[in-house]
Order: sequence, then structure tokens, then C-alpha cells
Amino acid sequence: MSNLWPTHLLLVLVYLVSVSFNPLVAVALVNRTIDDTYGDLVTGFKPIYFPHSPKDSNPWNNQDCHRCAITPDVSRAFSGTYTAATYHPFIKSISITLDFNGTAIWVFFINANNAGPAVTTRTIANFTMDNGPPVLYEHVPDPMKTEVDFDVPAYSRDGLNSTQHRLVISAFGDTDVYVNFDYAIYSVEDSGIPSSTEVQFPSTASSDLSAATAAAALDNSTPGKRGIDGVSVAIGLAIAFATLIIGFILLRLLRHRRNAKKAHGEELGMKNRGFKFQMDVDNNPPPSSGYKDRSYTGDREDGTLPILALSFYSAFAKLVNRTIDDGFGDSETGVRPVYRPRLSDNTPTIWKNQDCSPLDCAILPATRKAFTGTYTAATYYPDTRNMSITFQFTGL
Repeated sequence: MSNLWPTHLLLVLVYLVSVSFNPLVAVALVNRTIDDTYGDLVTGFKPIYFPHSPKDSNPWNNQDCHRCAITPDVSRAFSGTYTAATYHPFIKSISITLDFNGTAIWVFFINANNAGPAVTTRTIANFTMDNGPPVLYEHVPDPMKTEVDFDVPAYSRDGLNSTQHRLVISAFGDTDVYVNFDYAIYSVEDSGIPSSTEVQFPSTASSDLSAATAAAALDNSTPGKRGIDGVSVAIGLAIAFATLIIGFILLRLLRHRRNAKKAHGEELGMKNRGFKFQMDVDNNPPPSSGYKDRSYTGDREDGTLPILALSFYSAFAKLVNRTIDDGFGDSETGVRPVYRPRLSDNTPTIWKNQDCSPLDCAILPATRKAFTGTYTAATYYPDTRNMSITFQFTGL
């Protein structure tokens, strides 16, 4: 067995090299929430509302406002809170600033419809990411509908560099508009390695943050960084290069030793011993069964190792299937499907689940055959106007 120790060591070195060149194995996408009031519970950041006027003239109000014409049901708002403002031209501008470090973001509004005569319910807002071109969002109220719309996706952006970003939601101009911010969700790459080049935006509520200031802050970041900073990559490459050199030297020593024994007529006995290593023989394994690994035992007649046959699948990020249940949602991220009109215990809705009684539901599938014993169903009628199910996920 002592003759096999270079082989075992070489296999370990090859595995380490493959891991060193693949930083994706250490990266996982995690969804975090920025609430309108409580902010980001992980970073401590809270949304910045402008203007910060005295209380009597401040356009921004929350769910505790008693003089507001529009008072959405807090039981249907995320975390039971919201922050809203009615913009008038004399205010000149209003804005909400969200700072986050991630690769994607989704922003959700609460929209009003017919709230009575002379009540502003039209929503118009500009979304500006990192001082780039603004993206316009507009909600035209339904005059035949008095209900408030919750969990409305007003803005989304993905494919961002994994670094600090600033999203500004603003309203200005000569039109009265209503803006109600509920929450935002952003995706961050959690690599477990601290970043050494994070941009720290100012936390003040200044409305005249210049484009030069924002651009300078962005220029100090690391474009294209994907969860691991440049120092970590350089160290990994150096270790991988050194490991390759050591592996090459060990391989040459092993070949020299075998050839020397053959020259003296010594019996190596390697064919009876053999050595095992894993080989990926399935190019397209079915998702339900995962990867199939088969073992292979063999030697080369010239005494060299068949290194190219080694399977490197363990060095790459593995695909994992996750489930979004109709009722329980995603067990990993905690995000549940959003039903519109929203399912609520206090408000009648077209959406029914497995607890619906025979008096209310004509179709009652057997729950023992349903996934996790639950389902959510609805019968659509033309007067329903809007019916939808929204899924939020990060994946391929």
C-alpha cells in the first residue's frame, strides 16, 4: 500500500485544483426584504423619505394617519405597515431612496382606485438605479373599483453587479399623484467571504445628491464582482498554480519509479490492486435522481495515471430543486405566492383553498392526493377584471 500514496495524494491535489478554479461552489443567492418602516433587518438600513418637512406639512404618512382619505387595510400590507404620500406640484418633488447590496430587486406598491370625489389615486413614479436612466411606472385607477390593490409589482431589475446600489423612487411635475410604498425584495450573493470594496452611500435625506457624487461612489466599487473579491480570487489562483506544479512533479516521480522497477524486472502488482476514482458517465442525468456516479478501476500499461478520466462534477455548483407550495410557499426563502385579488381572512375573495366548504365550492379535490395536502383555486368571471398568481424566485 505504500506504493500507492503518490496516487492518492495526486487525486486529492487534482480535486483541490478544480475547487480553486470554481468559486461558484461558495455562492448562494439569498432574498432579503426592505420594509417601508422597519427597513432591512439584516443591514439595518431604512428607506429615506424626502422631503423631511415638519409633521403638519410632511407629505409622507404611514398607517397611523387618521386624516388621510386613503387608508388601506393594514392586515393586508406587508408587516402591517405602509408609507404613502400625495404629491402636489407646489411640493416640487418627493422621493424614496433604497440602498442595497445585491444582484436584483423588486419593489411593491399599494395602489388605490376610486376613493371618492376629488381624491387623488393616480400613481406615477420614476425609478432611477445608480443614477442611470429613469424607468416610468404608472397606475391608472379603475373608476368602477373601490378596493385597494396590494402587492403590486411596480419595478424590477436583475442582472446587477454584486455590489452596492442605490434606487431612487421619485415623483415630480405638474400632476397630482399618489405613491404608496409597501416593501422591496432584493437578492444578494452570500459567499461567506467578506467583501473589501463595498460602497458606503451617505445615509442623509439630502435631495440634491449630485450625479457626480453618486457616480464617484459607484466608481470606487468593483464592477462584475460576483460574491468573491479580487484578493480572494488572486489567492485562489496562486494556490491552484502551486498545486498544479506539485502534482506535475509527483506524477513525474511516480512514472520514473515505475519505469525503474520495470527495468529491473520487478513485479509491480498494480493490476491486481487497482485504484478507484469516480467518473461522470451521464451527460444529462434526470433531475429527479440526481447525478449517477459509477466507479472505474484500471491502470495504463505505460504506468501513467488516466487523470483526464477524473470527474470534476463535485467542483461545480450543483443544481438543487426547490418547491414553491401554493399555501406554504418556498420552505427555503419563506416567500409565498401572491394571489390577486389577495387572499385574506377578513375580505371575501375568489381564491379558495382546501378548507372551502361544499356550500361555497362545487369542486373539492382530494387533499390526500394534493402536494402537502393543500391547493388554492379560483373560478374566473369577466367582472373579476384581474386575477393572477405571482411567484418570486431566484434560479435557472
